[in-house]
Amino acid sequence: MNPSHRHAARILGLGALLASLCVHAQTGGPVFSVGGDTGFGEANGIRFGPGRLHPYLDLELRYDSAAGYFPSDPANPNSPVELKPELLLHIRPGFRYDSQGPDNSFGLNAYYDYVWYTGILTAGSSAASRSEAGADLHGEFNKEGSVEFDVGDTFARSATPRDIGLGIATISLYNQLRIATPIHPGGRAFEVKPHGEYAVEFFSGYSGVPPTLGNCDINLGCAQDPSDFDYQQYSGGVDLHWKFLPQTAALLETSYEGRSYFHPERAPAPPGSMLKILPGLAGLVTPKLSVVLKAGWAQGFKGAASTFIGRAEATYSPNEVSPITLGVLRDVNPVVGAASATDFRAYLNMKTFLIGRLGLHLNFSYDLVSFTAGSAQGRGGKDQLFTIDVGPEYQVARWLIISAGYVFSSRSSDATSSLPLNYTRNEAYIRFTFTY
Repeated sequence: MNPSHRHAARILGLGALLASLCVHAQTGGPVFSVGGDTGFGEANGIRFGPGRLHPYLDLELRYDSAAGYFPSDPANPNSPVELKPELLLHIRPGFRYDSQGPDNSFGLNAYYDYVWYTGILTAGSSAASRSEAGADLHGEFNKEGSVEFDVGDTFARSATPRDIGLGIATISLYNQLRIATPIHPGGRAFEVKPHGEYAVEFFSGYSGVPPTLGNCDINLGCAQDPSDFDYQQYSGGVDLHWKFLPQTAALLETSYEGRSYFHPERAPAPPGSMLKILPGLAGLVTPKLSVVLKAGWAQGFKGAASTFIGRAEATYSPNEVSPITLGVLRDVNPVVGAASATDFRAYLNMKTFLIGRLGLHLNFSYDLVSFTAGSAQGRGGKDQLFTIDVGPEYQVARWLIISAGYVFSSRSSDATSSLPLNYTRNEAYIRFTFTY
């Protein structure tokens, strides 16, 4: 096992250890009911310690017009590759555990996902069938005390890299550990929250699919071996939260972010780092309208961009289950292929219930990403990303939800015309979720 994979194993093992410690810490306390919008019903689930365990199973049939890069001539594996469509079947068993108490709380959602390339639309695509998985845990302890302790861990193996510098057809193995200690001196109106995060992301190609993507330039976020981009990222800072009115708070967020590559000799560009200072306000304008306004500065180091950052977001909630969020965001982060990337995003997220148990979701986002090379080897230029996801869902019974949707996404880059930074993708799916 090479050093980077041994390092990943240690990080993933630490996440699993934290999960087990959090469960152990909760099982000795009093019994509390599950709180929050579970989506499963408070009476459902298996009683486990102070909370409830909810097993579930997703069966999803999905058409994907850009399911992967496959040889243009199926009879010639050495022919140029191109994006081709396929009909995919997701088999996704999982479970969710929730325990909510006045002083301690814990939650864990974990699933395994087998993605089967059926081969109906593209001959030979079944070689790209793979296993995916995900888990997200959080624990909050001593919430009513003057010093609170929060811990979280997110794990994902999927075909959606977290790094915005990469295109599609790359498998990502991602794990992030988060720790925070909110401090409430003299009451609950003022909070000081030191926090730290550590993440790793490892990349690989689809099994059985040729790794070479035609005119491929490592300096533009494209590599014959995606593992060239394996990285670790760390960040930390102190946030302040002052509730100076009953429904309004002043915020000050500070953080330092840095990155290093596990294979620096093969990395496309040295990574930058940045110090962010972001003051703002958050609160209710009316009982149904909440607003978040932040504006600050990111100071770049090691070639990263120094730029204005901020967020403006409004959420309208006509009722408790139908929020509508509209916002714009400007941020800068380390990225594959450059010292940093500045992302300007406009987004709309909506979920509403139309009639009884019939719901509808709509998610839209537009990103304009500007890359700062930072060196002669790094990429510059701009990428544009557009995504819209819309569809209904219907709760047939307490144990069955049927949902469907259509997703359109596209990406265009002025840095290169090569794959995989330019594509248009259409997806349509129907999903059956069985829960207890």
